[in-house]
Amino acid sequence: GSNYGVAPIAISGDGNTIVVGYSTASYNNLSFNGYVGVYTYSNGSWSSPTSLSVSDLNVSGLGRSVAINSNGTVIVASTTSGSVYVWKYSNNTWSSSVNLINTTMSGQTSVSISSDGNTVVFGQAFITGRGVVAVWKYSNNSWGTVTYLSVPTSNTQVGSSVTISADGSTIASGDTIYNTNQGQVLIWKYNNGSWGTYITLRNSNLMVNAQLGTAVSINNDGTIITTSAPGDNWIGVWY
Repeated sequence: GSNYGVAPIAISGDGNTIVVGYSTASYNNLSFNGYVGVYTYSNGSWSSPTSLSVSDLNVSGLGRSVAINSNGTVIVASTTSGSVYVWKYSNNTWSSSVNLINTTMSGQTSVSISSDGNTVVFGQAFITGRGVVAVWKYSNNSWGTVTYLSVPTSNTQVGSSVTISADGSTIASGDTIYNTNQGQVLIWKYNNGSWGTYITLRNSNLMVNAQLGTAVSINNDGTIITTSAPGDNWIGVWY
């Protein structure tokens, strides 16, 4: 069988839809272009997967990161080649994909989505020398213009992990190379129609190469954040 490697997975808030990213799979006779598998629970059983793919021949690694909103009607997925795609479920079918961005740069990517499905965040490390965190808001049947959040100007690779609170008010992203790979987490709050300047969470007691921010998660209203430092104490820790 195919080697799917690490398969990112996400579940809707209502527990009825599971999304799996098969980023190393070859789909429709294209090598390692990847696809997204969607499983739904109904009448006491899980369905066979619905496969979501894109037609762009330049895409590689679709499903590198996946996310789904609370009621299972909006899915977002990133690629290893720096693209982000969104699908909406309506009238018992998944729409054609909407492409939000193509950075055309290979690197670690991550996506997250708010509970209502109207805010999508994308992170990509190892791009522009410092990493990128980008946000879209859905309004008037359009995803609108991308907003790039403020990030440090040097010695950073923010975007390696991202998360957004369910209410869409707070975004967090890991920067694992800060201070000789000790790592840090950056946080942005949405106020008065705009995303503010980031604040940072750090721990000066971490070991070199602790890589704080490798994974990040946030609660519904953005008041509690948890993150990992897999290189600390040689066994890894959570905060």
